[in-house]
This record gives sequence, C-alpha cells and structure tokens, in this order.
Amino acid sequence: MTLWQDREVRFDIEPEEVKERPGEEFLAIFNPVEDTKGNNGMRGILKISNLRVVWITPRTNSLNLSIGLKSVVDVKKKNTQSKLRGVITALHLTAKGPSTRYEVYKR
Repeated sequence: MTLWQDREVRFDIEPEEVKERPGEEFLAIFNPVEDTKGNNGMRGILKISNLRVVWITPRTNSLNLSIGLKSVVDVKKKNTQSKLRGVITALHLTAKGPSTRYEVYKR
C-alpha cells in the first residue's frame, strides 16, 4: 500500500481513509472548527498529525479534507468572513493540490 497521506490533498475521502493509519499520531485536535473557505458555516473537527491536517464534520462522514504536511507551502493568520461569527481571524493554509487555499477558524 502506497502512503499518500503526507503528500496529497484529498476531499471527501472514505471514512476509513480519515482514520489514523499505522505510524500516524494525532498531535492536536481542535473542536469546533469552521471551514470558512469551502464549507462556510459548517462546524467540524480539525486534527493535526505527524502526516497531515484533517478537517471532518461529525454530522456527515463523507464531508472532509485531508492535507498532507509535505504539500503545505505556507501557513498564515488572515481576517475573513464567517457565516457563524462575522469577521474573524482564521488559519490560512496554502498547499499544492486541486485547490490551493484553505481557511479554518477555531472558536
């Protein structure tokens, strides 16, 4: 089996692929976190591991995002508009992948 988790950006992957794989350790978990870019207004959970950053929604297992750490180009704080909270400061990840900007906000 080829390891993709550390170098690819994938959307809406199967729940089995979101789970921790052998050798992967989740280092931090933030809840609730809003994906202000692609799913504005949707609350989810942000998990950071030694391989990737994962955002999942508890209500819909198929709505998720996995960003491999080797694909991350830049991380910044940025002011953005949230449907839930108005203008907020968000974590802004730039990654190599199908779409290159991701924004998440931790309440």
